[in-house]
Amino acid sequence: MYNWKNRGCIGIGFCIGFMLCIVALVGCKDTDKQQAIARADAAEAELREAKTRLQATQSERDELKTTVGDLSKSLQDFKSQLSTITQLKDQASTIITEREATISQLKDQVSTIITEREAAIAKVADAQATIEKMTSQLQEQVQKVLVLEEQNKKLQAMIDELKKKLVDVIKLPQIPGL
Repeated sequence: MYNWKNRGCIGIGFCIGFMLCIVALVGCKDTDKQQAIARADAAEAELREAKTRLQATQSERDELKTTVGDLSKSLQDFKSQLSTITQLKDQASTIITEREATISQLKDQVSTIITEREAAIAKVADAQATIEKMTSQLQEQVQKVLVLEEQNKKLQAMIDELKKKLVDVIKLPQIPGL
């Protein structure tokens, strides 16, 4: 950065020097006057050059101020974006934490369901074994009933046959009026 106070002092000093040269020229001879005029012209040219440099420097300063303003605005925009990104990151962390908790709950539920399913499968297997055992017992009982029924039919047939033989052999008297 330029020190503008020193620049102003230099300009003022230069102007005072220029005035002193003019005053010195007034009391000099022609050759001295010509030399003094030449020096004064040179000093005036330097002054114009210094003014031109000063204007260029001021233009440069104004451009730098504009650039600094633009950079400040960009910095504010970046801070705003950083704040937004930080909030999004925090939200993502919260979502990830919630997701992990949900996954853990689902795993627990699946584990419970699998345990219950295995218990139900075991009960079904026991029930099926019991049904097969009872079916076998039922078949045995049905077989026994069929055998007994067959024997009962044979006995009934024998009884009927004996009744016929007895009726033929023994004639029972008939009781009148009964």
